[in-house]
Order: sequence, then structure tokens, then C-alpha cells
Amino acid sequence: MEHCWLLTWSTYGTWVPDAARGGTGEVAAAGRRAARGHGTAEMPERSFVDPRERAAAARRMLAEPPASFSRRDAEMVVVEFRETARIRRWRIFAGAVTPTRVHLVVGVADDPPASGLLRDFKSYASRALNADRGFRRRWWTRSGSTRPLRVEGQILAAIEWVQKCPETIARIADTGEPQEPAARATERQSDGEGERRR
Repeated sequence: MEHCWLLTWSTYGTWVPDAARGGTGEVAAAGRRAARGHGTAEMPERSFVDPRERAAAARRMLAEPPASFSRRDAEMVVVEFRETARIRRWRIFAGAVTPTRVHLVVGVADDPPASGLLRDFKSYASRALNADRGFRRRWWTRSGSTRPLRVEGQILAAIEWVQKCPETIARIADTGEPQEPAARATERQSDGEGERRR
């Protein structure tokens, strides 16, 4: 594998703004100064927004109800991820599916854009979910986190983190080195036999 990625994305409608998750954004009173870069700058006055109000506003903008997975759904999604990796000749080192989130550590031999990895994993899993649970326009958030893993230590740490992910309801163990798709292997075998006959 030449390129490895930690991919993370959530199911549609289950991500809420930082403040609603308990994060702290930049909030400053008028006249306060805060460091930015190497200097300081006057920060504009910002009003406090209740995290619950932010979460409620985010939910009102949803085009469909939030999506979440049962164990059966998660196991179906895992089957599709493994099949997508097999067809694309990618390697999944570790994977975890929670009711509202997916984490995959993936290795690829070539260099497709990380957005392409996300797109393929999401789209094939969506087809299976639509066939089983009924059609939805959106099972997933629009994008996701694509963190490159450049050295062995980063890969091992990401694998361990995914393996220990809390609330996991379906896992993917190392799928091993990608195998050549059966059709292509048969095609090459028959080509080789034809050459030997000549």
C-alpha cells in the first residue's frame, strides 16, 4: 500500500454544530483583545447563542429525518464496504460503524483523491440500505474527514483508535492484501493459456 487514510463521516442529520456538542467557539465581550497569529486584534462583539438553540436550528434545516443504524444495518454496511474495497483493490486495515458514524483506515496502491474513497464507500452502502430499508436521498453527511496517514506509527495508532471506538456495533478487521478480482484473474489466465498454445 502506498497511501493510507483515516476516513470518518457521519450519518445524515446526526452532526450538529460544535457549540451544540459542547465545544467552545470564539466568544468575546466588546473591547476585549485576543491573540491571533503573532499579534493581537480587536475582536468584534459576539452574542452568546444557547447550544440547544443552535442544535434546534440545525435540525430545522434537515431535508429528511436523521439517519441512524441498527446492528443489522451496520453489518450490511460493513459487507458493502468490504465488497467495495475488494472491487477497487483497496485494503481496509480497520473499520468501525456506530449508530451515527463510520471510521475506516484504508490503504490504496494508487493515488485516488480521498474524496473518491468517501464517495465510493458511501454510494455502494447507500444502494444496499435503500434496497433493504426503503429509499432515502441522503444516508450520509455531504463530506467527511480524510486524514492522510504518512508513516507506520500513524497507521498503527489510527488502527488502534478505530478498534477501540466506543459505541461500535459492527467492525471490520484487516481485509488483507487486495486480491485481484476473479473476472480479471480468469481473463489473464485464459490470455496466458492462449499464449502458451501459440
